[in-house]
Amino acid sequence: MTQIDDARRIPELMAHAFDVAVSGRPGPVVVAISEEMQKRLAEVPDLGPAHVLPPHPSPEAVPQMMAMLARAQRPLAVLGGSRWTPEGRAAIRDFLLANDLPVAVSFRRQGLFDGTSPNFAGDLGVGADAALVARAKESDLILAIGTRFGEPVSQGYTLLDMAGATPIVHVHPDQSEIGRVYRPALGVVCDVNAFALAARAVEPVAKPAWSGWTRELHAARLAQAEAPEYEGPLNLAVALQELERILPADTIFTTDAGNFATWPTRFMHVREGQDFLGPTNGAMGYGVPAAIGAKIVHPERTVVCFVGDGGFLMTGQEIATAFHHSVAPIIMVFNNQMYGTIRMYQERTYPGRISGTALTNPDFAKFIESFGGHGEVVERTEDLVPAFRRAQASGKPSIIEVRTNPEQVTNRATVADLREQARHAAEGAEAGAAPGQAARNPAPRRTVPRIR
Repeated sequence: MTQIDDARRIPELMAHAFDVAVSGRPGPVVVAISEEMQKRLAEVPDLGPAHVLPPHPSPEAVPQMMAMLARAQRPLAVLGGSRWTPEGRAAIRDFLLANDLPVAVSFRRQGLFDGTSPNFAGDLGVGADAALVARAKESDLILAIGTRFGEPVSQGYTLLDMAGATPIVHVHPDQSEIGRVYRPALGVVCDVNAFALAARAVEPVAKPAWSGWTRELHAARLAQAEAPEYEGPLNLAVALQELERILPADTIFTTDAGNFATWPTRFMHVREGQDFLGPTNGAMGYGVPAAIGAKIVHPERTVVCFVGDGGFLMTGQEIATAFHHSVAPIIMVFNNQMYGTIRMYQERTYPGRISGTALTNPDFAKFIESFGGHGEVVERTEDLVPAFRRAQASGKPSIIEVRTNPEQVTNRATVADLREQARHAAEGAEAGAAPGQAARNPAPRRTVPRIR
């Protein structure tokens, strides 16, 4: 943030604000102008844009990383961050595959690596597979490329030892992010695409000692993605996997925030050539506007949005923009008639005490039809793919309302499961309390991974 108090400094300070906004880790810059300043007139020259080349890794960076990699037995690469180019993504893919490294993606960065690759280990984000988290803790070298290693990736800052017991190579364009959470054994401040090109250019490790480890992590990912049995006529896991098989090779996915989002993340795979956009800050209301924007930029590609009923009610009216610009995203609204994430936390901590999480929803299919779009309602497993095909064939902005079981509050637990877990936790806490303390401390609050 900066403030302009002298009109003659407007070109200087505004130019600096733009440079700061686009350098390192891009972000907003706030420029304050006082009321008195707004009354003044000044003649100043216009400044053109500054062309700044992205920072490249030092000559020692990649050789040092390769030396560390050669000594490893259980390495794990974690891809994240923004501003990846197609060339950068291809280069880092080639480097990772040439070295047969297991690859995880950070929170909602599924588009950075082919989810069908035999080297894919899953996502280290909210609702991450417990098997992947356990193996990440066993790793003896982490290649953190582009990721900030914030709360979701670090599993609430519990993934690794803060003192640096697990060596980390941390590559990030912003110096302030290096060592912010975990102190790396090697910090590399550079553009992620420049790093990827430099890494691809070096000779890979001969006969990696970790090939069996890589296969083990991928097998755990495949096991997680197997669709279990769910009660009711709609098995959302099976339906999503059937949908995945018919989607175009260049599909763009957008997602909102909510418990529903863990279903496509767990049971679907983003392939090479597809893109995935999601709110890495966890905010609801992102999915629909992102889908419309993606379709405006790429009208020739299929755009599929995953959004919960609560998230759609926040920004779903933006579908009017799709009609205004004559673009046709396909919006899948997962309707369980509640704010599922908040209900989950209520049931975990105060089982049975429901407050402010129930929703009163419209008929979402009729909502889109009122604009002149295409609406579908899905209540059975076998209905999703035909509904999607009809939406796609319509050529109109579409909503597929997927009516899910409210009892199945996550893809791993029902409301009854959560209440039973809370009851056992309370009984255990009471049994372990000193005499006279049980009534005052009936159930200590537990630290749990944040699931949105």
